[in-house]
Amino acid sequence: MKINSIEDLNSLKENQISESKEIDYKELLALTSPTDKTNFIQNLTSFSNAIGGNLIYGIKAKDGIPTEITGIETNNNDSLKLQLDNIIQDLTSPRVSNYNFKFIPISEARQVLVIEIQKSWNSPHAVKINKGFVFYSRNSAGKFPLDIFEIRNLFLESSAQIENAKSFRIKRITEIISDQTPVPIFENYPSKFILHSIPLNAFNPSTKYDLKLIKDYNMIGTMIESYSHRMINFEGVLLYTSHWENQKSCGNYTQLYRNGIIESLDAFSVNFYTGDICKVHLYSLENEVKEFIYRTLNVYSLLKVQLPILISISFLNMKGKELSQKISYARSKSLLRENYYLPDFLIESYDEDWETSLAESFIPLWNAFGIENRLD
Repeated sequence: MKINSIEDLNSLKENQISESKEIDYKELLALTSPTDKTNFIQNLTSFSNAIGGNLIYGIKAKDGIPTEITGIETNNNDSLKLQLDNIIQDLTSPRVSNYNFKFIPISEARQVLVIEIQKSWNSPHAVKINKGFVFYSRNSAGKFPLDIFEIRNLFLESSAQIENAKSFRIKRITEIISDQTPVPIFENYPSKFILHSIPLNAFNPSTKYDLKLIKDYNMIGTMIESYSHRMINFEGVLLYTSHWENQKSCGNYTQLYRNGIIESLDAFSVNFYTGDICKVHLYSLENEVKEFIYRTLNVYSLLKVQLPILISISFLNMKGKELSQKISYARSKSLLRENYYLPDFLIESYDEDWETSLAESFIPLWNAFGIENRLD
């Protein structure tokens, strides 16, 4: 249920929409004491651990039925949002991230605060109480503490989402090695550099996004070279750059799936030869990945893709590759293995500092080149 206006609030009252698994009314928002903050987090996490919904502050209810739209006093909306964000960060584990604040004015001095909370795919989220943790969920009667069996089932559900994402990545890498790509890769480019961005809710049968909302596909593009072709295919939308020597093949592509998955492959960057030796400028590739992830998140924001997403980076047919020649690379060595799969990492919110996780995922490949410390 979307609640965006005073008309929507009046409709809740007029139609006597009762509190339920997806909606909860609170007359007041108190954040003064530790108990106040704990109560707020209990309500918030109960939605995240269930099916999501709306936590509404500024509506008086009797027996769960709204009777009066009272509003709450807020001197500064941004300051209140920051305060709530900090409480959520401090008192949830793992941190709840899929929520949105809406302030709906009902008078010059008062507003209704609607916190729209999505079901979390990284649940269960615990409430930190003293030195312990308590888990909550919701049913038609409201929030309730989870028992050990319910907590275990939520952990299993969350783990299954991660396993689905990893299985998809493995399947696609196997297919790419077998030359099953949406467009043929130029035959003289055996090495491949691949990024998968996989929303954890992508495997929900109902998950489907309207890719027509992306008016300009340059906002995502391909990882290294600017794409020159766009094609609608069975999976969704394909962007690719033709190889100049063979227009029927390409050197890179980005496949946008209808369920939000993005697969981007580049062969240009890992098949560049200096003399008889293929040189890889790893630092540049790392920066290219960073920029591509920023573009990916912009696309996801436009499509309203629910986070978290799993980022997986793969390098195929890399044996014998060397770092591009610079003085700081003098002690580097050539790669000894064919394929390298960098450690996966999750991006759980749009404002998260994920760049550190990206840098850490590249460290094993730097080490494979013989570089002990990541180079700046």
